[in-house]
Amino acid sequence: MRRLSLFALIFIVLAGLYWLLEGQGKRSPKTVHLLTSFKPAHVERINITSPGTGAIVLQRTDGAWQVSTGQAASYAADSSAVQKLLESLAVLKADSMVSRNPDRHALYEVSKETGLRVEAHDRDKRALAALLIGKSGPNIISTYVRNDDSDQVYLVDGILQNAAAKSLNEWRDKTIFSFKTDQVTAYTVVGTSPFALNKTNGEWLIGSENTPANATAVEQAVQTLATLRAADFAEGPLEKFELAAPAQTVTAEFDDGTQAALLLGKNVNAFQQYAKKADDETIYIVEKQMLGMLCPTMEELKMPATDAAKEENPAASIESPLVK
Repeated sequence: MRRLSLFALIFIVLAGLYWLLEGQGKRSPKTVHLLTSFKPAHVERINITSPGTGAIVLQRTDGAWQVSTGQAASYAADSSAVQKLLESLAVLKADSMVSRNPDRHALYEVSKETGLRVEAHDRDKRALAALLIGKSGPNIISTYVRNDDSDQVYLVDGILQNAAAKSLNEWRDKTIFSFKTDQVTAYTVVGTSPFALNKTNGEWLIGSENTPANATAVEQAVQTLATLRAADFAEGPLEKFELAAPAQTVTAEFDDGTQAALLLGKNVNAFQQYAKKADDETIYIVEKQMLGMLCPTMEELKMPATDAAKEENPAASIESPLVK
């Protein structure tokens, strides 16, 4: 009986110590908003520092976001990715405080040496947020975080690493083209497997013979070019990627006389290929599946035989009434 009482006393003492060390229990008495008064619209600059990817700087310039490593050249940033990060910070709140002991920061990966640090500044360079993002929580879809000026570590909902921990190329805008397909009046491929398409009175025609084209195949090609995005980027001279003398050039011509042209270079691997715009030196890596849709074969472009017959003789598809 005396031994049981001793164990009970030891348990109570240990529980009390844990309670004190961990900040009076794991649960906060109420929901805590980690970044009070944070407004995404006021943010002009975001500094992200990670032990793995180094420094990333996101800067709002003339209403558009640019990304750089702080010293090298800047590139157009993916505005939707930046907005997602800002919105994630704006709604950041926690019901659970897991620790206020600075010795445990490394455990949750929110120390200055292990955490992903995100700083947000306004146009006057005033700090709007300084947050350390740690590892995922026990249920995977949660994250340990703490404010830089506090020892308190919170468990918040969401996978913040996905929104903030990106490399330079992952932050870059991967849009190659973005235009309205109904403004395209001509579509050509020069080089390997060449063809020329022209739209007359709303109908796509092939070559100088003006043979009716398969509208589905043409519209898929035009739509693919109009919304084409890169998988990644490459750096180096054009000759290295066989873009100085491209194997194929895909061009869409618009009703105002302007053009959008894509140059296709050598293969990156079995699934990707190098490409660039005619009026831009950025070298993209594009999925070959997408390029296959840009350059349909002549067999795919030709209208199916049954449809071609109907075009030539519309009356043939109309059944004659029975004569009694």
